[in-house]
Amino acid sequence: MKKFILLAVFILSAVSAFTQNYFEEKDTFDRISGLSYSKPAFIDLDNDGLLDLIIGNSAGTLHHYEQNALNSTEFDLVTANFCNIDVGYSSTPAFTDLDNDGLLDLIIGENYGKLYHYEQKAANSTEFDFVTYEFNNIDVGYLSAPAFTDLDNDGLLDLIIGEDDDNLNHYVQNAVNSNEFDLVNENFSNIDVGWSSAPAFTDLDNDGKLDLIIGEWEGNLNHYEQKAVNSTEFDLVTSNFNNIDVGYLSAPAFTDLDNDGMSDLIIGNEYDRLYNYEQNAENSIEFNLVNEHLKNIISGNYFKPAITDLDNDGKLDLITGDISGSLIHFEQTEVNTDEFKVIDTYFCNIDVGSWSAPAFTDLDNDGLLDLIIGEWSGKLHHYEQNAANSNEFDFVTDDFNNIDVGRRYAPASTDLDNDGLLDLIIGEYYGKLYHYEQKAVNSTEFDLVTENFNNIDIGYYAKPVFTDLDNDGLLDLIIGNNSRRLHHYEQNAVNSTEFDLVTDKFNNIDVGWEAAPTFTDLDNDGLLDLIIGEKYGMSHYEQVSGNLPVQLSSFAVIQTSENCAEIEWVTQTENDMRGYYVYRGYSEDITESIKLNPEIIPAHNAPTAVKYSYKDETVNPGETYRFWLESAGNDGVVKTFGPLTFTLENQEDVNPADIPDVSYLNSSYPNPFNISKERNGEVSIGFGVKENDEADLTVYNLKGQLVEEFKGYKPGNHTVNWNLKTENGKKAKSGIYFYRLKTKTTDITHKMLIIK
Repeated sequence: MKKFILLAVFILSAVSAFTQNYFEEKDTFDRISGLSYSKPAFIDLDNDGLLDLIIGNSAGTLHHYEQNALNSTEFDLVTANFCNIDVGYSSTPAFTDLDNDGLLDLIIGENYGKLYHYEQKAANSTEFDFVTYEFNNIDVGYLSAPAFTDLDNDGLLDLIIGEDDDNLNHYVQNAVNSNEFDLVNENFSNIDVGWSSAPAFTDLDNDGKLDLIIGEWEGNLNHYEQKAVNSTEFDLVTSNFNNIDVGYLSAPAFTDLDNDGMSDLIIGNEYDRLYNYEQNAENSIEFNLVNEHLKNIISGNYFKPAITDLDNDGKLDLITGDISGSLIHFEQTEVNTDEFKVIDTYFCNIDVGSWSAPAFTDLDNDGLLDLIIGEWSGKLHHYEQNAANSNEFDFVTDDFNNIDVGRRYAPASTDLDNDGLLDLIIGEYYGKLYHYEQKAVNSTEFDLVTENFNNIDIGYYAKPVFTDLDNDGLLDLIIGNNSRRLHHYEQNAVNSTEFDLVTDKFNNIDVGWEAAPTFTDLDNDGLLDLIIGEKYGMSHYEQVSGNLPVQLSSFAVIQTSENCAEIEWVTQTENDMRGYYVYRGYSEDITESIKLNPEIIPAHNAPTAVKYSYKDETVNPGETYRFWLESAGNDGVVKTFGPLTFTLENQEDVNPADIPDVSYLNSSYPNPFNISKERNGEVSIGFGVKENDEADLTVYNLKGQLVEEFKGYKPGNHTVNWNLKTENGKKAKSGIYFYRLKTKTTDITHKMLIIK
């Protein structure tokens, strides 16, 4: 029997032996991501008089904004990853102080109907510690949405939880200042507002009777009022509160932004924006719309970025489209930095409906930028700068050149053949590219060249961009799509309209759904920056200078039939390499390891894939080892891969009685895993493989991206100890992960939580 144990995998595209095509990931846009299913909550975390706005969203994280001045209706982004909290999907926050200890408790609803509990580290702190992901073992099914109040003024908090079904769930504290809650009933006051109820309590008219405003699936608000002071019974007032309709999934929250004595009603919705309504008089139940876009709140999802310098001030402007159809404007905080600030979340009041995809050019060479925007219906919208160096654009047409390529398309322009006529390449829903060319120099008229540019078909949602990665005079065409990867094509000759496929896994980048790439040089260092929009935000990669000695595609340890450890690795490309050393140790500290091969394993320096191996015959059964691979370049550059954890099992000791009747997957331990407390710890995952079967164990993040995999387990009971390293050797971040056991007959998935 040959047991194959793959404990780390590195898969990189064989695109070139040079790093002009190699990009490193940066954390520039970790602070910037959009909102869908927005669920707002207001609090003053640090008691500075400035309201903090915490917004839940479909991604399961929390966005933190703070008022930019006392009594202001404008908010500044603090972080799009508040306290590194990630509850999976559909986070819905609520604040209270359960035990009256002066530390705020944060209770968060989530997609699967449970409640997460976090507590403030210290009074007036913006940091929160994880307590439990099963608050009071409450499970309401799906889309739990908590709200706290004291209905009967008995000193015991009432917890009302909306959910995906039609009802509200009522729990009450079992003692004053207790963290324990008891179920009262699952059908609070017989209220039924339909799907996805989201409750909020206030006293609109100051009559001592609580008003209950409930958001729901259809986007309207339902208004109930307490029958009497301190009653747990509520009467319906209206199912169409103030005729408000925000689309779908309305989620209300009340506060007084400007301290004028009139309540502000902030409503989240499916994906678009936060709506701001205000009472038209003190103690009134009438509200007026103030703004459909609460100032500076980054809304929307499925970002599609475009870079230019609108006002020629040397600071780059980043304009991104999103699912809402509007545009968000960011600008560099200073020249040559990778830091951006929000300028306007509703750029030029442009709204093209949905799925906006912007591109800038100067069609008629008049010094005024033209803004071409693709959208859901398949048409192109044309705007033009109203003056040189202006941030303002005027509408020209919503049917540019009568172009219609179907649905959801994304334009890119260049001059392919250097004839002075712009070429317009448009990606579309089904993954193909349309090619149009300018009728004449400086014309705004375009002719169709082909509906199938270079016969390219990348699946769905093609989003093209042009650049010259390696400065060889041949244009590179990078196309994002729905597969989370980037496709790379290159011109087959200077000034040609023909392109050849280089790779469908450019740089092995995997950024999430519907990648939309654009290139620029943020810091003017001569190295390209790649900015990629996707479902939940944007990612930043920077070109690496110099030669990349080796691109490794896999690294594995195998137990052979002779009870040896065979180390195998595959290189995709090698350039100016001397060779490889293998190290073995007992801890994760490579300085405590030994070099197994005194003589270097020579490199082939091949531009194609090469498989290498080294057999370690000195391992002992039952002992656990760590293995590393070191690559050495002729220029002195050294890179280390690993460690891989390997335990040699004595195959003669495998008892048929130890083979389970059915394959199974146990819960991981510990779960949750606290990386702050156990920095060098491991997560243990136990599983069994039945007779005549073979299993692979894989770990994925919430975006569906592969994080780690363990392959080739034979019949028997096994335990994998994951050291929380990802496939590229980085430490896994806090959040929700899924681990999956797959055999020929079994497919099981469980969830684990990594907290910080």
